[in-house]
Amino acid sequence: MRPFHAGFSLVELMSALLVMAILATVAYPAYRDYVLQARRADGRTALLGLALAQERFRASCPFYAQHLGVVSSCGASAALSTLAFSALSPEGYYAISLLPDSAASTTYLAEAAATDKGGQGADSVCPASVFRLNENGPDMSSAARRVCWGAG
Repeated sequence: MRPFHAGFSLVELMSALLVMAILATVAYPAYRDYVLQARRADGRTALLGLALAQERFRASCPFYAQHLGVVSSCGASAALSTLAFSALSPEGYYAISLLPDSAASTTYLAEAAATDKGGQGADSVCPASVFRLNENGPDMSSAARRVCWGAG
C-alpha cells in the first residue's frame, strides 16, 4: 500500500499558475481601460463646473473670463478678466484650461488635458484636443469627442 500524501504535485501547481497567468494577461488590459474610462468623469466634472462658473461670471461681467486664477476679476475686456477656478480637476487627473484668445462677450473654449497622475496621460481615447467644452456645452462634433463625453 502506498503512503497517502496530502497536497499538490508540481504539475498541478504549474498548471494552476499557468491558468492564472493567462487570466491575468487577458483581464489586466480590460481593467486598465475601465479605470481610464472611469477617470474621465473627473475631467467631465471639472469642465461642467467651469461652464457653471463662467455663466456666473458672465452674469456680473459683460463677457466670459479668459484666464483661470485664485480670485475673479472683471477687467476691461475678456482678455483682462480672470475666473476663480482651479486649473486641476477635483481628483487631479485632468488639467483644465481656457484656450488662448477664445473668450469674448459670447464665447469661450475650455479643454481638459489628462495629467500623468495614475497613468491617465496614457488615455489614447481622449487626448487633450478632444475633450472640450464651449459656451453651448460639451463639444461633441466628432465620434471621438462623443466617446469622451460618454455619449458615444
